[in-house]
Amino acid sequence: MGSNGNGRRQASLEPHAIGWGGHKRVQHCVSFDPELERWISREQVAGGLSFSEVVNRELKKQHDLRQQLSGLTSVDSEQQTPVYQVLLEQFGQKVGRTVDGAMRDITVVQAMVAAFAEIAMSPEQFSRWERTVTEGRKKPC
Repeated sequence: MGSNGNGRRQASLEPHAIGWGGHKRVQHCVSFDPELERWISREQVAGGLSFSEVVNRELKKQHDLRQQLSGLTSVDSEQQTPVYQVLLEQFGQKVGRTVDGAMRDITVVQAMVAAFAEIAMSPEQFSRWERTVTEGRKKPC
């Protein structure tokens, strides 16, 4: 609040710096969408934090994520590499190895099930079961 010269105080539209702890915060009046406000309030209660602290932490996470993503794109601003392409380059091989490992595991499980079925079933039952499984594989998902 400031003075207008005749002794009356008036509201200032400027943000106010607030000293708190070892740092400063800038105070603003912000309106929230009701759904977003309810989510922030739940986070506030769950974390035992002030509303302001929840908002600051979430905005900091968003800011950090944007900085990380900007680091994934090309340095040349004229030639921005799409983030999905960068992520694919970084994680594509790892995902491929994971899928390959999962396929090996599935093959082992299939062999175990087939061996158990062959032991547990008569030759006719096993043949019918094997045909049913083979036909089921041919059907689209």
